[in-house]
Amino acid sequence: MALDWANEPYVRLYKKETADDLLLSFEARAVWHEMLKKFDRSGLIETRRGAVGLAALIRAPLELVERVLPELYEDGRVVPIADRGFASRNYIVANETPRSNKARQEEHRVRRQQDALSAQESTSAPVSEPSHDVTQSNAPVTPSNATSRSVTHNRSYTDQREGASAPLDSDGLTDLKTKVDNATGDIGKQRNKRAAKAHPDRQRVMDAFHQRFLSAYGKKPSWEGKERGLLDSLLRRQPADELIERMDFMFSGKVDWPPGPYTIDVFSTHLDRWVTAQLPLSQQPRKIQEL
Repeated sequence: MALDWANEPYVRLYKKETADDLLLSFEARAVWHEMLKKFDRSGLIETRRGAVGLAALIRAPLELVERVLPELYEDGRVVPIADRGFASRNYIVANETPRSNKARQEEHRVRRQQDALSAQESTSAPVSEPSHDVTQSNAPVTPSNATSRSVTHNRSYTDQREGASAPLDSDGLTDLKTKVDNATGDIGKQRNKRAAKAHPDRQRVMDAFHQRFLSAYGKKPSWEGKERGLLDSLLRRQPADELIERMDFMFSGKVDWPPGPYTIDVFSTHLDRWVTAQLPLSQQPRKIQEL
């Protein structure tokens, strides 16, 4: 049965093998790969039956799962959550991090080069060398009032270009310039429209998150269109000072669930967690107490 590639859910399995990967036994890696298919988008496999429930979910022998789970715990990629299931520390960042601008630009350059080479191969035609040498003369050119003879274009070049049957005249160039100007204007209007939608406190909250993330992980957070949109959505629901206060608690190290790294996506998904976790245990909702 063929898969509907455009609509099937998937997870990322990175090809690079680290030293930590190679130190795991073959059986532990096999169980880990099966677990990757069962984590939800929060990086959690929910089962209250521990290894028995996990073995049933991944369709593996119980003795195998019980034997390799200590390896995965020691490695740190799997964290047992009492009466809840199993969590993956890096699942969210591994599956939600967008490709870098550098990688996308490199792909774009490669495609441009391939397109240019293909066009050159399909449109180029051999040009014959002149049969005699041309001697340059330093004699002055005498003006002539005679009508110049028309020049016949080389059809071996003009007609073989894809989608072009004749060289552009002045009207054609003007029309092309108009289309380019219109397209550029539309792009500018779209950018201005997006900028107008930005919340006035977005930059302040973005700077606050940026500083805390950089201090916690030693690298800059991603600020693509998705992350900026999430921040605007949060600011429409909560005041900027309230969000910054919740960020302080999230990065305080006082909570061990959900697992880090704490991206803006994690912050948004578990927004209420950063308030309820600060309450005394007796006042926390039951679902929070069970974490």
